[in-house]
Amino acid sequence: MHDPVAGRLMGRRVAVPGRSSDRTLHALRIAAVAQRTGGPRPSSTAAGTDSPPRAGLCRLRGVRPTSLRPGTGALGWQPGDALGSLEHQACFLISVPKIQSREKAIRCQPMIDINIAVVPVAGLGTRLLPATKSQPKEMLPVGRKPVVQYVVEELTRMRMKRVLFITGPGKASIENHFDRNVELVQELRETGKEALLEELEFERAPLQYFYTRQRELLGLGHAIQCAEPFVGDQPFVTALGDSIIGMHARSDIVQRMIRCFIEQKASVVVAFEKVPLEEVHRYGIAEPKAEGDIFEINDLIEKPSRQEAPSNLAIAARYVFAPVIFEAIKRTPPGKGGEIQITDAIRLLMKDGGKAYGVCLRADERRYDIGNFQAYFRAFVEFALEDEKQGPALRRYLEALLDHHS
Repeated sequence: MHDPVAGRLMGRRVAVPGRSSDRTLHALRIAAVAQRTGGPRPSSTAAGTDSPPRAGLCRLRGVRPTSLRPGTGALGWQPGDALGSLEHQACFLISVPKIQSREKAIRCQPMIDINIAVVPVAGLGTRLLPATKSQPKEMLPVGRKPVVQYVVEELTRMRMKRVLFITGPGKASIENHFDRNVELVQELRETGKEALLEELEFERAPLQYFYTRQRELLGLGHAIQCAEPFVGDQPFVTALGDSIIGMHARSDIVQRMIRCFIEQKASVVVAFEKVPLEEVHRYGIAEPKAEGDIFEINDLIEKPSRQEAPSNLAIAARYVFAPVIFEAIKRTPPGKGGEIQITDAIRLLMKDGGKAYGVCLRADERRYDIGNFQAYFRAFVEFALEDEKQGPALRRYLEALLDHHS
């Protein structure tokens, strides 16, 4: 359905008090997309607010939009008028079709502020059946928390401001988990269990949550493509929702990747983990141009044999993308099972001249991929043993249990 208001704004420039009216503004198409079926929608509550945020209009520093005035095709601006709750360090338009390329749009930015994260969580988790029949694998507990909470806490520490979940059928519990449960808080207070409120502190994280459906499960590349209307022409982080980086997600890999992305003017930065050579057939493997913890990628090979593998550097569930990745995904042909692989899209981007870099996880930043029962059991045991309250007693119990069966 055509949006007449958004249509009138296409390609326009907006005069903003205190700023040059000739500055080309960034793109944010949330307003138009949120009104269309399947577009990203804000969560029912946002951190720090008592009502849902209105997607599409952004609060600028010292200036806030008041309305889209029908018939004028212009934004009305007045200081102090509160309408949107999305914060950014630049001005925005609904779209910028007059900019010839996404790369040019990025180069025009006076300052890159990467604060959007995309978290794909649409997979069925079939390797974890029957545990995942009625609940997402991302909501399986590892120690005290579900997997996806560790991912979001990592992104919070990396100063992300907006998180878009790419969901699928049966994933409503993820949205419920990050929503505020006023009734539960009231129950804990009335029954004298205020100490447990600390366990719900994650609800107050300074993040806004958004959700959109991947209507067909056509691979990770396709899932990331679903974020294009939300991301627009901005660089963004992608963090797989079933993978924890570091014990209790104590990792700054995303921060190091963002630094590399900016310093190297990269099109994509990928996290890598060193794996045993006998396991390379399970991962996308890098062919680096040179050795080091940060390296330019010469090629990526999806699930090679041990003999074919150019290294033991496996893709480790974290990416930073320039928005040019969306064009590469659109031109990527489907592979096995009709899926669009993000590895193929990155290779196509490099073929077109885009620079791709890898950043290695440190020794203390092990990846916990909750993709099968073996990995899940090991992760749960390790996290449980590190629990400050229950870890020591559990360790003694396991030692006694192993002695009994030895």
